[in-house]
Amino acid sequence: MEYYGYAGRILKVDLSTGSIKTEKLDMDMAKKFLGGQGVNTRLIFDLLKPKIDPLSPENVIIFGAGALCGTPAPAATKFSATTKFPESGIIGTAVGCGGFGPMLKWAGYDHIIVTGVSEKPVYLSIMDDNVELQDASDLWGKDILEATEALYKKYGNDSSVLCIGPAGEKLVRMSLALIDGIGHIGRGGLAAVMGSKKLKAMVVRGTKGIKIADVERFWKIFEFIVGRAFTDRNRLRWIKYGLHGVSEAWFEGGVVPVKNRRESPPAEEAIKTYGLKAFDEVLESYPWAGPSCITSDKLVMKVKKGEFEGLQTLASTTNNPVIFFGLPFNLSFNQGVKCHDIFNRYGIDEINGSYIIEVLIELYEKGLVTEEQLKMKPKPDFETVVKAAEMIIKREGLWDVVADGLLALIRKIPEASKYVIHNKGMAFPFDARVCLGVEVFDMLTNPRGAQSFALVRTPSLAIPNIPIEMVKVLAATYQIPMGARRRIFKDGEWSTARFTPYVENNNTAFNCLGLCYRFFIGRLYNPVIASSMYSAITGIPLSPEEFLTAGERVWNLQKALNVREGFDRKDDAIPERWITEPLKFGEKELRLQNYTRTLTISTREEAEKLLDDYYDERGWDIKTGVPTKEKLTKLGLPEAANLITELGYS
Repeated sequence: MEYYGYAGRILKVDLSTGSIKTEKLDMDMAKKFLGGQGVNTRLIFDLLKPKIDPLSPENVIIFGAGALCGTPAPAATKFSATTKFPESGIIGTAVGCGGFGPMLKWAGYDHIIVTGVSEKPVYLSIMDDNVELQDASDLWGKDILEATEALYKKYGNDSSVLCIGPAGEKLVRMSLALIDGIGHIGRGGLAAVMGSKKLKAMVVRGTKGIKIADVERFWKIFEFIVGRAFTDRNRLRWIKYGLHGVSEAWFEGGVVPVKNRRESPPAEEAIKTYGLKAFDEVLESYPWAGPSCITSDKLVMKVKKGEFEGLQTLASTTNNPVIFFGLPFNLSFNQGVKCHDIFNRYGIDEINGSYIIEVLIELYEKGLVTEEQLKMKPKPDFETVVKAAEMIIKREGLWDVVADGLLALIRKIPEASKYVIHNKGMAFPFDARVCLGVEVFDMLTNPRGAQSFALVRTPSLAIPNIPIEMVKVLAATYQIPMGARRRIFKDGEWSTARFTPYVENNNTAFNCLGLCYRFFIGRLYNPVIASSMYSAITGIPLSPEEFLTAGERVWNLQKALNVREGFDRKDDAIPERWITEPLKFGEKELRLQNYTRTLTISTREEAEKLLDDYYDERGWDIKTGVPTKEKLTKLGLPEAANLITELGYS
């Protein structure tokens, strides 16, 4: 059989036996679930036993390249990893950028299924058809950048590397991996799962390429997309600053809360210390891009003066040094970059890792943890952050609990639950009291927890006061049905809760194709363009409606899997602190309100009404927050419908 778009093979690696096999990709499955996250989710549905320990040998990792990865389709670089994540117990999919997805396709594989546990540290090398498990004893203990560089030295800079650091090796549950030393993948403990299996890394180099079914049609769509990219008036800003280019707007809106989400710093001060001018004064930066990326918004950053002069590091989300270190801990720009480098080298999730330090500072202030327990007096400064990172890796005393994340900390200190703002154990990068937009609401309903999955083509971009006319244009772009639009837009307002499912469906389909969904890329694609690109590449007809239905199908299947694990409506709840406490921003006190700030949400009952609207729009059971048998059957998921019935839902 001749494949277009797809490589047509799945690589199966059993670490317990050392067995490496290949099997053909089921094209009926590929057509139904598209690829990447979709096929990963369908595969893990069959392979993963219920209620297993995420760090046990029974856990499975399924890696997958998006359906368009490996072609010149603009921004088709996303690579997916699906597993049961140890920080939360959630079964979900993480995505990352870089060369791994395209390289895997060029080597002749769409997916990798990893099972079992190795007796000793190993890495997987994939050089086209030559696939081997190699001894990684000399890499074990190295940080991510060191190990990645060692593998580049051995296999060449034209290979791609996915690697874990000391955090993954020590089974730190808030750990992640990096692709090519820059692309984060696996918030919630993917690296810990790899570490439990003694899998240090994977390195791939492929030379086979991918065939395109309709070359002429493909290039017409390609030229249209690239043409749109070059009309973006902010394009040079994204290339120079990456996502830091939006930071000043976020500072002005109070989007970056500090002190365990109790206040947002004054905008003028934040812009002076961390704005674009400060960036230029402190850093030299060079664009970094994966295959087919047309924006080059990731950066090689080098400190050119002051403390840590000469430090060079890589940044995918280029405002992370400021948002998760600089502002919360009163650091200089230089110190923020250094902390970012430390966390990346260790493989600690910057969002949860930095937030749990903020939590510990407040718990210390309230007398719930002691200097003796923490082996230091925690305060918002550089020394605290650096020492905390070291203690997380050492896992000594209370830090052994901290390393397992927010839920573990709450189990150890139940009173801490009053102060921790999380969803399914994941910290929020945004705060709903500033802006209850789609990107925040999705972090409640996302099966993976507070993961900013919807920060693309979202009506709000974490910024309040986007005109409703623009929101309506976006609803049309998403091809939201007219009946749904009438439910979303009423009396000059719009419902974040009812809009969110359509963003989730769209972005899930993007993941399945391997398309980047950062907002300056997301604006280049819509369901019509994405489905047309898929059809041109694969030769498989796909309408915009089928594209969106595929995203909805995958989202519902993932939800059903997690219902099996015990998750339901209670786990989507809005954090109590958002409802009961204001967020201070200058002289303002920001309370939880709807997006247009015309309605204050001050009770649990009012907050729960938002979830009612979301579940109703999804066609799920409102009382339980679980997909109905009827909905799952309609989406062509009889196996999930049967599962829900067996669990006692209807």
